[in-house]
Amino acid sequence: MRSVIGRLPAWLILLPLLALRVPAGAEEWPDLATPAEAVGGGEEDAAVVAGIEGYAFVPQVAGAEANAKAWYDYFTRTRGIPVGRVKLLTGVDATADEMRDAAKAAASLAGPKGTLWFVFIGHGAPAQDGKDGLLVAVDAQQKAKSLQRNSLRRGELLKALGETKAGAIRIVLDACFSGKREDGSSLAPGLQPLVAASMSGPADPRMVVLTAAKADQFAGALPGTQRPAFSYLVLGALRGWTGKAQVRAGDLWRYAGDALSATLRGRNQTPELSGPEDAAFGRAAGEKGPDLASLAKATAGAGASDEMFKVSSLPALPKAQAPSAMKGMAGAEDFRNIDVEGLKLLNEATLFDKGGAEAAGKASKWRELAKAAPQFVAKAEARAKEWEQYSGQIAATEKAMTARAEAWAKDWEKLRALLALEVVSDTDKKRWAISLLDAYGWEHSNATMIAPFIGQGSFTDYLAGRVQACKAGTAEACRVAGVILDIGLGVKKDEANAVEQWRRSCDLGSPKGCNSIGVMLFNGTGTLKDQGAAVRLYAKACSMGEPRACVNLGASYAAGTGVSEDKAKAVEFHRKACDSGSPVGCVALGWVFEAGEGVAMDKTKAAALYKKACDMGSLRGCRNLGVMHDNGHGVPEDKPKAVSLFRKACDAGEDDACISLGWMHERGRGVAKDEAAATNIYRKACENGHNRGCTYLGVMYDNGLGVAQDQPRAATLFRKSCDAGDSEGCADLGLMYEHGRGIGASVTEAVTLYRKACDQGNAQGCSFLGVMHDNGKGVTEDKAKAVELFQKACDKGSAHGCYSQGLMYEGGRGVTVDAAKARELYRKACGMGNQDACKRAP
Repeated sequence: MRSVIGRLPAWLILLPLLALRVPAGAEEWPDLATPAEAVGGGEEDAAVVAGIEGYAFVPQVAGAEANAKAWYDYFTRTRGIPVGRVKLLTGVDATADEMRDAAKAAASLAGPKGTLWFVFIGHGAPAQDGKDGLLVAVDAQQKAKSLQRNSLRRGELLKALGETKAGAIRIVLDACFSGKREDGSSLAPGLQPLVAASMSGPADPRMVVLTAAKADQFAGALPGTQRPAFSYLVLGALRGWTGKAQVRAGDLWRYAGDALSATLRGRNQTPELSGPEDAAFGRAAGEKGPDLASLAKATAGAGASDEMFKVSSLPALPKAQAPSAMKGMAGAEDFRNIDVEGLKLLNEATLFDKGGAEAAGKASKWRELAKAAPQFVAKAEARAKEWEQYSGQIAATEKAMTARAEAWAKDWEKLRALLALEVVSDTDKKRWAISLLDAYGWEHSNATMIAPFIGQGSFTDYLAGRVQACKAGTAEACRVAGVILDIGLGVKKDEANAVEQWRRSCDLGSPKGCNSIGVMLFNGTGTLKDQGAAVRLYAKACSMGEPRACVNLGASYAAGTGVSEDKAKAVEFHRKACDSGSPVGCVALGWVFEAGEGVAMDKTKAAALYKKACDMGSLRGCRNLGVMHDNGHGVPEDKPKAVSLFRKACDAGEDDACISLGWMHERGRGVAKDEAAATNIYRKACENGHNRGCTYLGVMYDNGLGVAQDQPRAATLFRKSCDAGDSEGCADLGLMYEHGRGIGASVTEAVTLYRKACDQGNAQGCSFLGVMHDNGKGVTEDKAKAVELFQKACDKGSAHGCYSQGLMYEGGRGVTVDAAKARELYRKACGMGNQDACKRAP
């Protein structure tokens, strides 16, 4: 027995660069997450720290935000600068205007006995005339003109900082002005080389400028970790790594240079100092630094061509920002002069603007208004342009997500092979896993894929560091600690502790942390179940730009869990998530179009959304698209294409896709029939903890398909999957008890299992329970109850249920005889493949 594979809306409740090989036991770079001990001296200082990691249009600078936050901790906690006089600029805040304004504000705040600090970590480029350097801002595009326009000139910065009354000015620029990326390629086409001679030192005697590299070099990451090297090493020197109590400019410059010279392989990076070497930078915090000799020895001979694992260069991920709500579109003229018909069109466009249509559709609607109502042409065209710009941002995000998905597939394939090797040490496995998760984000799904390859205890120290950084106020450290604890990544699984880490992460402002604690509250995992509180957290995180929270919020509205049911709002939040570049959001939106939940049913639109999600890396999207191709829903029927999509998703770890792939092999759909291959696929899914995989593997053992028949083994597998919550496993186990196959016969136990399966929504369980009531087997005979159960099973797609209900109407058992109704049910069951029903249908 097997029910046809269904596709449950799994999104309804959702959870989750340079790396040189260093041998086990080798020295590692400290992560700087915990602030150094306080030394003071910053009471009259002011500082600006800009760390740009996720550029909108040019490649990211991995680890820039982590370095920037470590510098912020140094200024506020170690040096003791009042928090009101330290400006931290990361992400979308780090525009040229924001950096310029922050520099001017800090210059006005620093006292005569204090020091004015400016730290920049990000891309640099040459100015158009080749006579100055540019600090590239977050919104600069990958074009020479845009880099000039959306960057802060080094000379302009020095001039603004020079307006201060501070006694000293200290500038750290972790950027090079060659305009090259870490791989040596140009940041943008058309950049002119910098004329090194024109980059003269500052005229102001108070000023010292430390720069990451010479004008003809490019800056990059530390070997073995994903942190911009120069700002990391300079900060380490201030924390005490030079071994000197008082740190001067020359000490910082030499320490960074020596460390880079000793450990870098395959490229040169020579820091530059502008200003006197004996210029004071302050008292060191007394922290012992890493052993450079050990690090140098560990990386010897490990040039770029010999790396065991290197994360791909990832494209930047633009953020799509929807236009803000409209205000005052109609004007305030005397109502007697208003064109009512034109105003009706405006009202129609405004309501459409508020709805859940796509951005391109909204832009088109405003274009129509501009043509139909000339009095609103200016406003309508302006609004259309906003939606068109948003549509372009969505397209750019989708393109970047697709490129990232391709990079992930390549990187994960290589890393998975390395992680499976016993000759690879746990130290290397941990290092490589961290580098991959840092690059792609510590998402629950990514970490879950890595977890089976990581030895218990290997992440204990790393977790301790994240917890310590969390206590010090780093939101992302709290979130990462929660992920590690929740899935048991190299540590003992501890869901209650994960809840606490995510709760603190949320309190510190992490939208991902808020979403994660919301999921735990929704499911009652590691904490008391509170779906109302979960929905409030989803709403908070969604408003902060976390797309998974928007999906979860939409799912809550769709099901009416924790909030009043509202299908339209569900669609709105799913679309918001999809538009923001979330493949999970596109899968959710595809499902509502496929099912007609809150929108008109549109399988073509559903298939297009699944394809979009699949292209952006969603394994669930690939699997759902495969089902559409298998059945010819919304796309041409193409069973080989379905098999290809199922295999792609299954190979990457999507167990539902493995079930679908096994089904295709078992039935010979789009691929040669191969029951043994199907059995192996089901076994793999079962061993990975997929309950339905165990059920289908049990069916193969029960019937001797692709494996020697072993009904006791089948019963054991059905029990395993049923106990784990798979309703189909319960129904199958009930059949084993009813007929005494592989287990002692017990109609009472069979009834219990059928009822359990039916209560969980399983159509076959309801149908089999109906048979028991019809025959009075294990329960009191109740033909009216049997009819009710057959109806429930039929409505859920059971051919057996429809056929059995037809028999009841034909024979007048539990209902009045109704031959027409019986024929209708037989036809329905026949259409589902029940041959007995086909014989009875005229």
